[in-house]
Amino acid sequence: MNGSEVDLALELKALQVENARLISLLESHEIEWRALPQPVVAEQEPEPSRFVDFHANLTHYFHLDLTHPCL
Repeated sequence: MNGSEVDLALELKALQVENARLISLLESHEIEWRALPQPVVAEQEPEPSRFVDFHANLTHYFHLDLTHPCL
């Protein structure tokens, strides 16, 4: 290991020791520190179009042909 690798290894070890100290402090105060799992969101199917029902009701109740070019 060269000098910079040794420095990085020492810095990593110091951070690990500090993390362990902080975790111990949190746990001694019964503080939950771990990330909660993300909820799984199921994909919802799109809602059926209401336009089709509206169109069917108009043609049924008013005897309209909505496909007629004059409308």
